[in-house]
Amino acid sequence: MLTRITIDNYVLIDTLEIDFSKGLTIITGETGAGKSILLGALSLILGQRAESGVVKDPLRSCVVEASFDISDHQAIKQLLIQNELEAQSELIVRRIVTSAGKSRAFVGDTPVALPLLRLLGSHLIDIHAQHENLLLRQSDFQLELIDAFAGLGALRELYQTALRYYQSCETQYKAQKEVFSKGSEEQEYIRFQWEQLTAAKLRVGEQQELEEELTTLSHAREIREVLYAANQLLLEQEGAAIATIKEATLLLNKISTIYPSVKEIAQRLESARIEVKDLCAEMERKGAVIQDNPVRLEQVSQRLDTLYSLQQKHKRANVEELITYRETLASRFRGVEDALELLAIKEKELFQARQALETSANDLSAARKNALPLMEQKAVERLQQLCIPHAVLQLQLHDGSGFGTMGKDCPQFLFSANKDMAPGELSQIASGGELSRIMLCMKSLMVQSIGLPTIIFDEIDLGVSGRIADKMGDILHEMSARMQVVAITHLPQIASKGSSHLMVYKVHDQHGSTTHLKALSSNERVMEIARLLSGSNVSEAAINNAKQLLNIL
Repeated sequence: MLTRITIDNYVLIDTLEIDFSKGLTIITGETGAGKSILLGALSLILGQRAESGVVKDPLRSCVVEASFDISDHQAIKQLLIQNELEAQSELIVRRIVTSAGKSRAFVGDTPVALPLLRLLGSHLIDIHAQHENLLLRQSDFQLELIDAFAGLGALRELYQTALRYYQSCETQYKAQKEVFSKGSEEQEYIRFQWEQLTAAKLRVGEQQELEEELTTLSHAREIREVLYAANQLLLEQEGAAIATIKEATLLLNKISTIYPSVKEIAQRLESARIEVKDLCAEMERKGAVIQDNPVRLEQVSQRLDTLYSLQQKHKRANVEELITYRETLASRFRGVEDALELLAIKEKELFQARQALETSANDLSAARKNALPLMEQKAVERLQQLCIPHAVLQLQLHDGSGFGTMGKDCPQFLFSANKDMAPGELSQIASGGELSRIMLCMKSLMVQSIGLPTIIFDEIDLGVSGRIADKMGDILHEMSARMQVVAITHLPQIASKGSSHLMVYKVHDQHGSTTHLKALSSNERVMEIARLLSGSNVSEAAINNAKQLLNIL
């Protein structure tokens, strides 16, 4: 339960410290005194968005700190442990907001992120704001009421886990289908290109070989003539090099006996003669091989034309790059086949996820339908207690068109307040006062199941007065026996039911307006309830009436 809240530098509050007790705490005050400011400060503790406008003095930060007694709440302790936070009997939550709108949150002395703070806040306090009566007309809220009454939170979480998995599978399936579709559109073109390059029977080094052969075939006569002429110069014509070298060698050998140092020169000349003779033989062989071959010349030209055409078409510089591109095409072609196989896997996963989701949704729906008769009975009993003696409330569930975050159920709340009127759609038939009473009934049924430590009602009594307000006060008091209840109200009938009473008031001075809050003594409480009865001019009759409401003789 909430034991204390300290507020510093928030909107119209300079510094404020409030202690809360068990049971039913009443908060009253004139319109505009700042009751909503208190709820706004508390909402920061529960993880709501912070804005720079909440900081009263821009020269310092706004600080809101709340203390909770969680000694009897194991679920909250378990949540703290799961998030590596200390789980003591006292839980302190602090929120700091700067004038720039930046905020920090702490649980104990440990910084925490806002999502965790919101999760923790949902286990600590339920705030029923003034506008929430209208939520009764919304399908998701109606389902939340049913789930809370029946204790189906865990079952709904299982469904939502199945829904998230199904949505993930659906996203992956659609993405893979798009990949396959795109690949399929290109598949035939890829196949055509690959088959064309494969049919070309490309070979590494082929282009260079063919280009060299084409040059040779194109200049065959010139090459033969040059080889023949060179051979003649070296070997056969008068004064040929080989004969001259041989004669020089013989001359050197004649003087080698008298001049031994020329032996080496003679040997080198002989080696040169042999090498030149070999070269002449090689030139002769090459000249004999090279022939005019128009047929081969045409074949080589056509093959090179094919290679050049493929290179131009595929924007590649040579045959080696064409071969690499051919392998890339083969890989892409295989990729389409792999994509089809993966698509089949994703389709199977999606089918299985949908089956699991369907099963989970059916389980949740069946559990809800089982809870409806008792919920109707309890709600009608409460409405009769709240002066609607002929109340009829029918809770129905129909199959929706798809899977939503709350399941596949489409709820319908039918209501009638009069004996001779058939039940109609709650959103269309219930008045504002009736909505307030129905909401209180539903909230009172919820707290029996969810085990929430604290609930705060911000003017749950809108649209009611007199005897009905007195009965609403009784229900609030009854709820406070099982949990901490805080009620902000303008009605004396409800204010008189509290075990403690806080009053919000505003002070105006030369520095501006500030909001304050004080715990009322017994006499102050009589005067505050008398004010609620008669307005600013408190009469003696109002004071006596206030004492009667408080059972003060």
